[in-house]
Amino acid sequence: MGVRSCGDEPFEGDVTSRPCPEDQHGIQLYNCTEYGYDLFFDSCQSLSGLIEDLWGALNNSSSLDLLSDLNTAVEEEEELSGEEIEDIVDFLGPLFERFIDILGEGDMDVENHEIFLRNFTLLTHQILSAPDGWMNISISLTL
Repeated sequence: MGVRSCGDEPFEGDVTSRPCPEDQHGIQLYNCTEYGYDLFFDSCQSLSGLIEDLWGALNNSSSLDLLSDLNTAVEEEEELSGEEIEDIVDFLGPLFERFIDILGEGDMDVENHEIFLRNFTLLTHQILSAPDGWMNISISLTL
């Protein structure tokens, strides 16, 4: 059987990446087969799902990488919900503490310190610039 095309450019055996559906983050990888595209890797998830994954990686991943992943996801959002803002804010404290720990250990160079702080500031600005989300945060009072 001859090599078949999956469309415009990919041919059988080629791997193609596609963006996730709207309101999801990650990537989908497709293999071009003789029958067309076959999805073989899908990391698409909601922003809240991504934040859950970041929590799981907090103690064994670079704080700079985690912040970069979160920044990229937030930049792709048209609007943040109140729940998403709460999830992000809850994650930023431990993330910043991890950054301070690494800073104290001397395991990060000065350029990466600056990048982390710049990205942290950018993320904070993006969160503060989401008025509809802030209006939908559930306030619980404890007496």
